[in-house]
Amino acid sequence: MINIMEKFISSLIQESDKIVIGLSGGPDSVFLTLYLNSLQKEKSLDLHLTHVNYKLRGRDSDLDEQFCREFAERLGLPLEVEVADLSSLKDTPGNIQAEARQRRMRFYVSVAQKYDRNKIALGHTLDDNIETILGNIFRGCGLAGLSGMRAQSGNIIRPLLYTSKKDILEYLDKNGISYRIDASNLESDYTRNKIRNIILPRIVDQVNPGVYDAVKRLSWLATEAHKYFEKFSDNFLDQHGSYSLQNNIIIPLAEFSPLDRILKRHILMKSIERLSGNERDIAAFDLIDSALNIIDSPTGTRADLGGGLMIEKASENLIIFRPVERSEPISVAIPGKRLLQSFNLVLNSEVGSAATEIKHTSDNFKVILDYYKLKGELEVRQFREGDYFRPLGMMKSKKLSEFFIDRKIPRALRMEIPLLVCNGEIAWVIGVEISDLFKLEPASEQAVKLWVEKVVRDVK
Repeated sequence: MINIMEKFISSLIQESDKIVIGLSGGPDSVFLTLYLNSLQKEKSLDLHLTHVNYKLRGRDSDLDEQFCREFAERLGLPLEVEVADLSSLKDTPGNIQAEARQRRMRFYVSVAQKYDRNKIALGHTLDDNIETILGNIFRGCGLAGLSGMRAQSGNIIRPLLYTSKKDILEYLDKNGISYRIDASNLESDYTRNKIRNIILPRIVDQVNPGVYDAVKRLSWLATEAHKYFEKFSDNFLDQHGSYSLQNNIIIPLAEFSPLDRILKRHILMKSIERLSGNERDIAAFDLIDSALNIIDSPTGTRADLGGGLMIEKASENLIIFRPVERSEPISVAIPGKRLLQSFNLVLNSEVGSAATEIKHTSDNFKVILDYYKLKGELEVRQFREGDYFRPLGMMKSKKLSEFFIDRKIPRALRMEIPLLVCNGEIAWVIGVEISDLFKLEPASEQAVKLWVEKVVRDVK
């Protein structure tokens, strides 16, 4: 077989791996299957092939499927086939490519789950990676774009990422191994095909014959730099950042402001990734770079980060958040347990004797109030303009908005703070303060213990 980097492969494929292989019938996926099959005994691999027939090339699509069935049978490997007819999208090339990618990845994942496979192997080569990197450069990209494809993304592996298509074709042809050719790859209708069929050959011929090695080195260097910034950003957020009730991210300005701008930019990009679940590269560069300017702006200044996310400068923090929508009040009964879904909390309450030693604590997520003062209609709702509240120890009520300002609670987070309201009077700003009107006193006969528990959600 081709001399593939053993150290690289060993980092992707471990002993007893159970691997789903995406098999199109083309040279790359055929070689990938043969290569992994050659490791099967040595590494005790369990392989399962998959093929998707998109019905885009008429009889040729069916011949691809037939080839894959016969190929799998010769190797003695199981094959799962899905027919995903995309012929109705022929007039929308961009849609076809995107839909085809989504369909096959969903299929690969479903097969992996069905047969308890822990990895999915794709046949992307060095050529594919270089085409991806050049396409990213032409569109405008940052370090993530210059890094190109990742050798491993979760359970998806690309063992051929540093193997050239030229080497693969030479090996298959020399050994008389047949494969299928997708004639549409020879056309130049799509951007990737233009890079493959027109731009790269001209660069090789007229600019730099070693462009493949040059771009590969660039990819390695960019990947190293990108990993450094990723690690730095993760460490910074884990050490200094925190999460609000709705899992919005709070970054302290004292630690953030002294950093170099490039580090700030990557921390914001990582914050966006954690909140949205998607990596944002150069598409968000202008928004992120502009958003950094709010550090020198007045408190309360906001900026758009795209994708429904905003950033706000508070007095001591930056808040990266998704604006909270207005929700309906939630009725509450005491004692009992109530899910406050719109607040990402569960409210618990117990009624008991008001022992004289019970005192108010500083933990405002666990409080004790006078049970009889809470008689009436109870609900949990969001902040409203015009709300008044009498904080513990105060002789009179004040605007809740002013109370939030006093407590340095950013405007971005006020709508996500639940209010326990009794007959229209705020009894507890949950997590912040109780009302003096509902406090437990020496003369109180019964107490109600109230506490909230955060519904755990993955925010990374």
